Amino acid sequence: MFAVAITGSSAWASQYLFNTLAVFNGTNGQYPYSALVIDDNGDFFGTTNDGGALGVGTVFKVAADTHALRTLTTFNNMNGANPYAGLILGTDGNLYGTTASGGTNNMGTVFTVIQ
Repeated sequence: MFAVAITGSSAWASQYLFNTLAVFNGTNGQYPYSALVIDDNGDFFGTTNDGGALGVGTVFKVAADTHALRTLTTFNNMNGANPYAGLILGTDGNLYGTTASGGTNNMGTVFTVIQ
């Protein structure tokens, strides 16, 4: 964990409003290291490096309208584990990504989540 100290005028801070949209609890994932992608509906998608049913990561969605956090995929080592990188949104509307480990040789996978 780190902290940032800002000295001097903070007039710029009053121009922005900070809201927490979703919270991870381990079961729905933990440690989201990478950036989010957004689809045409305004929904956000991302990965967590750990957490989920087996503790090796998830793919999640945060709904634009309700901010509800939904787990789309839980990694299980065979389909991959521990994604560090983010997702990309393909021209077909599906999500694509990679994992750092898991798969047949435990050296990672390339995966898709079909929407």
